[in-house]
Amino acid sequence: MVKKKVLYNPKYFPFSPPVFAKLPEKIMKRYGVWFNQSIYYYWFEYLRRSKKYWFACKNKGAGMEKLYADFGDVFKDSFDEWFATDIGGVARGIYLFAYKMAQPTLEVSNTEQFGRLDLNDYFVVAINKLANKKKTLQQVGRIWDSKWVNKKVNLKTVLYLPNSNTHNINSLKEYLRIHDAKLLGLKHWECVASARRLKFDAVIKEDREYFNVIASKALKKAKALIKLTEQGQFI
Repeated sequence: MVKKKVLYNPKYFPFSPPVFAKLPEKIMKRYGVWFNQSIYYYWFEYLRRSKKYWFACKNKGAGMEKLYADFGDVFKDSFDEWFATDIGGVARGIYLFAYKMAQPTLEVSNTEQFGRLDLNDYFVVAINKLANKKKTLQQVGRIWDSKWVNKKVNLKTVLYLPNSNTHNINSLKEYLRIHDAKLLGLKHWECVASARRLKFDAVIKEDREYFNVIASKALKKAKALIKLTEQGQFI
């Protein structure tokens, strides 16, 4: 059960961040989506199905040090606790999945500091200490408008980014349910029936055959997604 009532600014994320507080629908849209409708929730859940990562976590990340350093022990905490864990002063979810916000302004007081500036990222304006503040800000605004500024957020600043721009959350959910049902020893068609909350005795023979095909494809998809998470990637 989700306990934390944490809201994340959706402008910081390429995809809708998880919301852990029950909010009216209109307000919810301002902050993201309910946590189990977020792509980041499924990234977390599929990684939790990795036997390879489970063994790594039991051995303090051995063999998967880079992934472990970033994702930590996903088996220890619930999703909301894991997402909100402090990593270098920010929530883990922001550290892993959000845009990295550049420092917008720097005060340069000597030539050494100026020499360290990357002029691909900054343009430099010298302001006379005796200048009128209001007029100076207006002039800076005009200079800003005259410069070519990349207003698109750079996706390369996101540490972990899904490979695709589109995601079918319902499919990801069903693949996961079928995968988990198979771990219980159910037959292929029973896995689909279980995932769809159907009673086994209500599934006719023709549907069982169809469900066998669905389960076979879903199990392959789930296996591939789990493998991707082991590589620090997702769908």
